Amino acid sequence: MGFPSDSLLLVLSLVLNCSWASIITPGVAEVDLIFPRNESFPPSSLTPIIFAIQNPSLLSSVYPQIRYSIEEVNVNSSERVSISGSLDLAKLNYTRSDPYFLYWSTSKFDIEGTFKINWALDIYNCSHEPDSTDLTLGYLGARGRRSFFSTKNGTSQPDFAAATEDGTCEASLAQAIHVQDFLNVPSGQVWGSPTRTQNWYAPKQPTWRGSSCAVTADWVPTPSPCNVKIGSSAATSISAALTSTACANPLRTGLNCPTPSPQNAASVAQLPVGRLWTLAIGMLLAYAHA
Repeated sequence: MGFPSDSLLLVLSLVLNCSWASIITPGVAEVDLIFPRNESFPPSSLTPIIFAIQNPSLLSSVYPQIRYSIEEVNVNSSERVSISGSLDLAKLNYTRSDPYFLYWSTSKFDIEGTFKINWALDIYNCSHEPDSTDLTLGYLGARGRRSFFSTKNGTSQPDFAAATEDGTCEASLAQAIHVQDFLNVPSGQVWGSPTRTQNWYAPKQPTWRGSSCAVTADWVPTPSPCNVKIGSSAATSISAALTSTACANPLRTGLNCPTPSPQNAASVAQLPVGRLWTLAIGMLLAYAHA
Protein backbone atom coordinates (compact mmCIF):
# COMPACT_ATOMS: atom_id res chain seq x y z
CA MET A 1 0.00 0.00 0.00
CA GLY A 2 1.06 3.59 -0.45
CA PHE A 3 -0.28 7.09 -0.31
CA PRO A 4 -3.96 7.51 -1.20
CA SER A 5 -4.38 6.80 -4.90
CA ASP A 6 -7.54 8.81 -5.47
CA SER A 7 -6.82 11.75 -3.24
CA LEU A 8 -4.17 14.37 -2.79
CA LEU A 9 -2.29 14.21 0.47
CA LEU A 10 -1.89 17.46 2.31
CA VAL A 11 0.52 17.79 5.16
CA LEU A 12 -0.30 20.78 7.31
CA SER A 13 1.51 21.91 10.41
CA LEU A 14 -0.49 24.19 12.66
CA VAL A 15 1.83 26.02 15.02
CA LEU A 16 -0.21 26.40 18.18
CA ASN A 17 2.69 27.00 20.55
CA CYS A 18 5.38 29.36 19.33
CA SER A 19 7.79 28.31 22.09
CA TRP A 20 7.83 24.66 20.97
CA ALA A 21 11.19 23.33 19.78
CA SER A 22 12.21 20.06 18.18
CA ILE A 23 14.03 18.51 21.15
CA ILE A 24 13.56 14.79 21.77
CA THR A 25 13.15 13.94 25.45
CA PRO A 26 11.55 10.92 27.17
CA GLY A 27 7.79 11.11 27.38
CA VAL A 28 4.55 10.30 25.58
CA ALA A 29 3.70 10.72 21.89
CA GLU A 30 0.28 10.23 20.39
CA VAL A 31 -1.58 9.94 17.08
CA ASP A 32 -5.27 10.87 17.01
CA LEU A 33 -7.82 10.32 14.26
CA ILE A 34 -9.80 13.56 14.25
CA PHE A 35 -12.02 12.73 11.28
CA PRO A 36 -13.99 10.66 10.26
CA ARG A 37 -15.51 9.91 13.64
CA ASN A 38 -18.48 7.95 14.93
CA GLU A 39 -21.21 10.23 13.59
CA SER A 40 -23.21 11.05 10.46
CA PHE A 41 -22.43 13.71 7.86
CA PRO A 42 -23.58 14.41 4.29
CA PRO A 43 -22.19 12.48 1.32
CA SER A 44 -19.37 14.47 -0.24
CA SER A 45 -16.82 14.23 -3.01
CA LEU A 46 -14.48 16.11 -0.66
CA THR A 47 -14.58 13.90 2.45
CA PRO A 48 -11.61 14.70 4.72
CA ILE A 49 -9.37 12.31 6.63
CA ILE A 50 -7.49 14.08 9.43
CA PHE A 51 -4.83 12.81 11.84
CA ALA A 52 -3.18 14.82 14.61
CA ILE A 53 0.29 14.02 15.98
CA GLN A 54 1.15 15.04 19.52
CA ASN A 55 4.85 15.32 20.41
CA PRO A 56 5.93 14.52 16.83
CA SER A 57 9.67 14.73 17.59
CA LEU A 58 9.34 11.93 20.12
CA LEU A 59 7.16 9.93 17.74
CA SER A 60 9.90 10.19 15.10
CA SER A 61 12.12 8.05 17.33
CA VAL A 62 9.96 4.96 16.62
CA TYR A 63 9.93 5.20 12.79
CA PRO A 64 6.11 5.46 12.79
CA GLN A 65 3.85 4.23 10.02
CA ILE A 66 0.08 4.70 9.85
CA ARG A 67 -2.07 2.13 8.07
CA TYR A 68 -5.76 2.75 7.40
CA SER A 69 -8.74 1.30 5.59
CA ILE A 70 -12.33 2.47 5.14
CA GLU A 71 -14.99 0.22 3.65
CA GLU A 72 -18.72 0.24 3.23
CA VAL A 73 -20.66 -2.30 5.30
CA ASN A 74 -23.97 -4.10 4.76
CA VAL A 75 -23.52 -4.26 0.98
CA ASN A 76 -22.40 -6.92 -1.49
CA SER A 77 -18.66 -7.14 -1.95
CA SER A 78 -19.03 -6.35 -5.66
CA GLU A 79 -20.72 -3.03 -4.80
CA ARG A 80 -18.65 -2.12 -1.75
CA VAL A 81 -16.90 1.26 -1.66
CA SER A 82 -13.49 1.18 0.02
CA ILE A 83 -10.11 2.88 0.26
CA SER A 84 -6.90 1.94 2.05
CA GLY A 85 -3.34 3.13 2.31
CA SER A 86 -0.34 3.73 4.52
CA LEU A 87 1.66 6.77 5.56
CA ASP A 88 5.40 6.31 6.03
CA LEU A 89 5.94 9.33 8.27
CA ALA A 90 9.73 9.01 8.03
CA LYS A 91 9.41 10.42 4.50
CA LEU A 92 7.63 13.57 5.74
CA ASN A 93 9.01 16.53 7.66
CA TYR A 94 6.36 16.41 10.35
CA THR A 95 8.41 17.42 13.42
CA ARG A 96 8.31 21.19 12.97
CA SER A 97 5.32 21.95 15.19
CA ASP A 98 3.28 20.38 17.95
CA PRO A 99 0.62 19.25 17.32
CA TYR A 100 1.07 18.39 13.66
CA PHE A 101 -1.87 17.65 11.38
CA LEU A 102 -1.91 15.37 8.36
CA TYR A 103 -4.95 15.41 6.15
CA TRP A 104 -6.22 14.72 2.68
CA SER A 105 -9.60 14.22 1.02
CA THR A 106 -11.29 11.46 -0.93
CA SER A 107 -14.15 11.44 -3.41
CA LYS A 108 -15.20 7.88 -2.56
CA PHE A 109 -17.88 8.77 -0.03
CA ASP A 110 -20.24 10.81 -2.19
CA ILE A 111 -23.01 8.26 -1.61
CA GLU A 112 -25.21 7.46 1.37
CA GLY A 113 -24.03 4.49 3.39
CA THR A 114 -22.46 3.12 6.55
CA PHE A 115 -18.70 2.68 6.69
CA LYS A 116 -16.14 0.99 8.90
CA ILE A 117 -12.79 2.68 9.48
CA ASN A 118 -9.73 0.83 10.78
CA TRP A 119 -6.37 2.37 11.43
CA ALA A 120 -3.17 1.14 13.06
CA LEU A 121 0.12 2.64 14.19
CA ASP A 122 3.24 0.54 13.52
CA ILE A 123 6.31 1.38 15.61
CA TYR A 124 9.95 0.28 15.46
CA ASN A 125 13.07 0.46 17.58
CA CYS A 126 16.80 0.22 17.01
CA SER A 127 19.57 -1.66 18.74
CA HIS A 128 23.23 -2.55 18.26
CA GLU A 129 25.65 -5.22 19.38
CA PRO A 130 28.21 -4.16 22.01
CA ASP A 131 31.11 -4.58 19.56
CA SER A 132 29.42 -2.81 16.62
CA THR A 133 28.35 0.72 15.77
CA ASP A 134 25.80 -0.48 13.22
CA LEU A 135 22.18 0.07 14.22
CA THR A 136 19.55 -2.59 13.54
CA LEU A 137 15.87 -1.86 13.05
CA GLY A 138 13.37 -4.01 14.94
CA TYR A 139 9.58 -4.18 14.99
CA LEU A 140 7.79 -3.30 18.23
CA GLY A 141 4.31 -4.11 16.96
CA ALA A 142 1.12 -2.26 16.11
CA ARG A 143 -2.12 -1.28 17.76
CA GLY A 144 -5.34 -0.87 15.82
CA ARG A 145 -8.55 1.07 16.39
CA ARG A 146 -11.95 0.74 14.72
CA SER A 147 -15.05 2.86 14.41
CA PHE A 148 -18.07 3.39 12.18
CA PHE A 149 -19.59 6.43 10.52
CA SER A 150 -22.41 7.07 8.08
CA THR A 151 -23.10 9.44 5.23
CA LYS A 152 -26.68 10.63 5.05
CA ASN A 153 -28.37 13.49 3.25
CA GLY A 154 -29.78 16.17 5.51
CA THR A 155 -27.16 15.81 8.25
CA SER A 156 -24.78 18.53 9.44
CA GLN A 157 -21.50 19.30 7.69
CA PRO A 158 -18.30 18.16 9.46
CA ASP A 159 -17.11 20.60 12.13
CA PHE A 160 -13.39 20.07 12.80
CA ALA A 161 -13.31 22.63 15.60
CA ALA A 162 -16.25 21.04 17.41
CA ALA A 163 -14.63 17.61 17.07
CA THR A 164 -11.81 18.74 19.37
CA GLU A 165 -13.95 20.53 21.95
CA ASP A 166 -14.40 19.16 25.46
CA GLY A 167 -17.28 16.72 25.54
CA THR A 168 -16.69 15.47 22.00
CA CYS A 169 -12.90 15.13 21.76
CA GLU A 170 -12.98 11.95 23.84
CA ALA A 171 -14.51 10.15 20.85
CA SER A 172 -11.34 10.51 18.76
CA LEU A 173 -9.61 7.19 18.08
CA ALA A 174 -6.13 7.58 19.54
CA GLN A 175 -2.90 5.62 20.00
CA ALA A 176 -0.23 6.73 22.49
CA ILE A 177 3.26 5.42 23.28
CA HIS A 178 5.72 6.03 26.10
CA VAL A 179 9.41 6.22 25.20
CA GLN A 180 12.17 6.36 27.84
CA ASP A 181 15.49 5.33 26.27
CA PHE A 182 17.19 6.34 23.03
CA LEU A 183 20.21 5.63 20.88
CA ASN A 184 21.91 8.42 18.96
CA VAL A 185 21.57 8.28 15.17
CA PRO A 186 24.52 10.16 13.64
CA SER A 187 24.24 11.57 10.15
CA GLY A 188 25.22 8.88 7.64
CA GLN A 189 24.53 6.09 10.13
CA VAL A 190 25.25 2.59 8.78
CA TRP A 191 22.36 0.18 9.31
CA GLY A 192 22.79 -3.53 9.81
CA SER A 193 20.47 -6.20 8.46
CA PRO A 194 16.99 -5.67 9.96
CA THR A 195 15.58 -8.15 12.41
CA ARG A 196 12.59 -9.86 10.88
CA THR A 197 9.46 -11.66 11.93
CA GLN A 198 7.11 -13.78 9.86
CA ASN A 199 4.71 -10.89 9.29
CA TRP A 200 6.84 -7.89 8.40
CA TYR A 201 9.97 -6.65 6.69
CA ALA A 202 11.78 -3.55 7.85
CA PRO A 203 12.78 -0.84 5.38
CA LYS A 204 16.10 -1.71 3.78
CA GLN A 205 17.58 1.75 4.27
CA PRO A 206 15.83 3.60 7.10
CA THR A 207 15.79 7.38 6.90
CA TRP A 208 15.80 8.81 10.39
CA ARG A 209 15.01 12.53 10.37
CA GLY A 210 15.70 12.88 14.08
CA SER A 211 18.92 12.42 15.99
CA SER A 212 17.57 9.66 18.25
CA CYS A 213 16.02 6.24 17.89
CA ALA A 214 13.93 4.55 20.58
CA VAL A 215 15.40 1.50 22.28
CA THR A 216 11.91 0.41 23.25
CA ALA A 217 8.43 1.87 23.66
CA ASP A 218 5.35 0.97 25.66
CA TRP A 219 1.73 1.49 24.64
CA VAL A 220 -0.15 3.93 26.85
CA PRO A 221 -3.55 2.45 27.78
CA THR A 222 -5.31 5.82 28.09
CA PRO A 223 -4.47 8.32 25.34
CA SER A 224 -5.26 12.03 25.64
CA PRO A 225 -6.89 13.17 22.38
CA CYS A 226 -8.45 16.18 24.13
CA ASN A 227 -5.01 17.80 24.29
CA VAL A 228 -5.49 18.62 20.59
CA LYS A 229 -7.61 21.65 19.78
CA ILE A 230 -8.55 23.02 16.37
CA GLY A 231 -9.72 26.63 16.45
CA SER A 232 -12.17 28.10 13.99
CA SER A 233 -9.43 29.79 11.93
CA ALA A 234 -7.45 26.54 11.74
CA ALA A 235 -10.59 24.64 10.69
CA THR A 236 -11.19 27.21 7.96
CA SER A 237 -7.60 26.82 6.75
CA ILE A 238 -7.99 23.04 6.61
CA SER A 239 -11.21 23.26 4.59
CA ALA A 240 -9.75 25.84 2.21
CA ALA A 241 -6.58 23.82 1.64
CA LEU A 242 -8.55 20.63 0.99
CA THR A 243 -10.74 22.40 -1.55
CA SER A 244 -7.95 24.21 -3.38
CA THR A 245 -5.79 21.10 -3.65
CA ALA A 246 -8.62 18.87 -4.86
CA CYS A 247 -9.75 21.49 -7.37
CA ALA A 248 -6.20 21.69 -8.75
CA ASN A 249 -6.34 17.98 -9.56
CA PRO A 250 -7.84 17.41 -13.03
CA LEU A 251 -8.79 13.85 -12.05
CA ARG A 252 -11.17 15.00 -9.31
CA THR A 253 -14.74 15.62 -10.47
CA GLY A 254 -18.01 16.61 -8.84
CA LEU A 255 -16.43 19.44 -6.85
CA ASN A 256 -17.83 22.90 -6.22
CA CYS A 257 -14.66 24.79 -7.05
CA PRO A 258 -14.24 28.55 -6.80
CA THR A 259 -13.35 30.37 -10.00
CA PRO A 260 -9.55 30.74 -9.96
CA SER A 261 -7.89 34.09 -10.49
CA PRO A 262 -5.92 34.48 -13.75
CA GLN A 263 -2.68 34.20 -11.78
CA ASN A 264 -3.71 30.98 -10.02
CA ALA A 265 -5.09 29.49 -13.22
CA ALA A 266 -1.82 30.20 -15.01
CA SER A 267 0.26 28.60 -12.26
CA VAL A 268 -1.89 25.46 -12.28
CA ALA A 269 -1.77 25.25 -16.07
CA GLN A 270 2.02 25.24 -15.98
CA LEU A 271 2.15 22.08 -13.86
CA PRO A 272 2.61 18.84 -15.84
CA VAL A 273 -0.47 16.70 -15.19
CA GLY A 274 1.60 13.58 -14.64
CA ARG A 275 3.49 15.24 -11.79
CA LEU A 276 0.53 16.62 -9.87
CA TRP A 277 0.32 13.54 -7.63
CA THR A 278 4.01 13.61 -6.80
CA LEU A 279 3.97 17.32 -6.08
CA ALA A 280 0.96 17.00 -3.81
CA ILE A 281 2.37 14.06 -1.86
CA GLY A 282 5.50 16.05 -1.13
CA MET A 283 3.68 19.27 -0.33
CA LEU A 284 4.46 20.83 3.06
CA LEU A 285 2.24 23.73 4.10
CA ALA A 286 2.90 25.65 7.29
CA TYR A 287 0.33 27.97 8.87
CA ALA A 288 0.84 29.93 12.08
CA HIS A 289 -2.28 30.79 14.06
CA ALA A 290 -2.31 33.30 16.87
